[in-house]
Amino acid sequence: MSWSLASISLAYIMLVILVMYANTEDALLSTLSVRNVLDNTLKTHRRFHMKMQKMSLLSLVAALLFVSFNAMAACGDQVQTKLTQPAYANLNAILTPAQVTKFRNRLNAVVGPGTYNALLNEANTVAALITDGRVLITLPDGTVVVDTSKGAGNTYPNFQAKTINENHNSRIAILDAQLWACGVGLETKTSTSTGAVEVYLAKRLGAYLNSAGTVRLSHK
Repeated sequence: MSWSLASISLAYIMLVILVMYANTEDALLSTLSVRNVLDNTLKTHRRFHMKMQKMSLLSLVAALLFVSFNAMAACGDQVQTKLTQPAYANLNAILTPAQVTKFRNRLNAVVGPGTYNALLNEANTVAALITDGRVLITLPDGTVVVDTSKGAGNTYPNFQAKTINENHNSRIAILDAQLWACGVGLETKTSTSTGAVEVYLAKRLGAYLNSAGTVRLSHK
C-alpha cells in the first residue's frame, strides 16, 4: 500500500495533535495537583493562624490575671491578712482612699504656715477619731512634717528645720508603705516618741516611687 504525501502529512499532524493533547492533559493534572497542595497549605495555615490567635488571647488573659494578682499581692509578708485583724482593721477603716487623697493634696499644697496649718488640722481631726490616736506624716525621705503627738511643736518653721521629730524613714510601717507596690505598711512596737506600745498602719501618699510622702495612723 502506498502513502501519498498528503496522507503522510495528515498523519503527522494528527500525531502532533495527540502528543500536544497528552502533554496538555499532563499539564492540567499537574496544575490541579499543585492547586490541591496550595489549597491544603492555605487551609493548614488558616487553622494554624486561628490556633495562634486563640493561644494569644489565652496568653493575654493569663497575663492580665497575673498582673492583677500581683498588684493585689504586692505587699509585705502577711499584710493583707493582718489588715483584717481588729487592731489594724479599725485604722484601715479610717484611712480610706479618699482620706489618703485628702492628706496627699494637703501635703502637696504646703508652702507656708497657712497651708501647713490646714494639713495639721486635717491630721488632728483624723487623730481624734481614734482612741489614743496619733497621726504622723512624712516626706518620702522620712522627714516628719506633722506628728500630732507633738502638740504645739507642729509648726511650719519646725518642719522646715526638721525638728518636729527625728527622721522616720527606718520605721517599718513607713518603709514598707514606700517600698511595696501596694503602698501599705504595718507594725506593732514600743514607740520611741511616746514610750507606749502602739499599733501602726501607714499608707503611701501617691504612686509607687513618685509619692508626696507617707501618712501613718497609730493607737496605743
